[in-house]
Amino acid sequence: MAIYGGSLADLFEREERASVWPFFALSPLLGPTLAPIASGWIAEYFGWRWVEWSTLIISSAIFVLAILFLPETLGPTILSWKARLLREETGNDKYKTERDEQGGPFDLLRSRLLRITSFILTEPTTVLFELYLTLLYVLVYGFLEGFQYIFTDTYDFSTGERYSSFAAIAIGILVAIPYILLIYHFASVRSKRNSTTISPEGRLLPSLFTSPLLPIALFWMGFTNRLDISYWSNLSACFVLGFALMALFTSAYHYLLDAYGTNSSSALGAVTFVRYAVSGGVVIATNPLYEALTVRWMLTLLGGIAVLLAPVPWAFWRYGSKIREKSKWAES
Repeated sequence: MAIYGGSLADLFEREERASVWPFFALSPLLGPTLAPIASGWIAEYFGWRWVEWSTLIISSAIFVLAILFLPETLGPTILSWKARLLREETGNDKYKTERDEQGGPFDLLRSRLLRITSFILTEPTTVLFELYLTLLYVLVYGFLEGFQYIFTDTYDFSTGERYSSFAAIAIGILVAIPYILLIYHFASVRSKRNSTTISPEGRLLPSLFTSPLLPIALFWMGFTNRLDISYWSNLSACFVLGFALMALFTSAYHYLLDAYGTNSSSALGAVTFVRYAVSGGVVIATNPLYEALTVRWMLTLLGGIAVLLAPVPWAFWRYGSKIREKSKWAES
């Protein structure tokens, strides 16, 4: 997440990123919703071990392809490589870049670790987004862990059928892309008409209108998860959740990309680290909660938290520029 977000900032200007970023943002959302569909049927017919083997085979192949063909995109690093090549060809040590003056690999690693620690602990914008996105993903992971109770216990879905239900979320994610692109297009047209540039807060526009959809989807699922109500109602709620999640996620990370520019890798890395570390750990507690509260009240609890999070994009829209004024690393 941090790497390709930073590469996007390296490769595209701010206005260009608006039409490219939603497609980049698909991978951390579409992957976790499509993979269970395949793994569910693999587990049902071949056993859980082949889920792990197939993951190892695919990820190893992609790793090799990335090592062989994925190019470096960071300008200072490319310039440093060119300087080293010139030193080797000419024997003249005067060809050095600012990065070369920072020391060896361990010195560079230390400085980068100190920087990302600063982003995690002291950078106002990233600290606030860490809290917001972590809570958002606690909701999402808590919801996804409940599919066994939502679809298998209530509707007697098989393993493959249960995990195929993730397709509803995936479709919602895909449908959100035209919506996001349309919002960004109108914002771009308006900024050009007024001879202005779109601020990072302008990247939050898609989330302003969709933030209420997340609690709606959770309450919808919680109160219609009954045998006398078709499972299509639950799948429709999954679609709405996927749509809202894509808009919220894309907007938040796009805000960080525009706010931090060349420093966006550190900002994205800080937010992603905290988000996965906390929300991934919370999954352990979700199954006991579903057992104790039942689907209705567990999703009502998650929906209540989502209600509290719904105004957050509006708060950043209103006060984001003032928060960024206190930033050490923000570029805009």
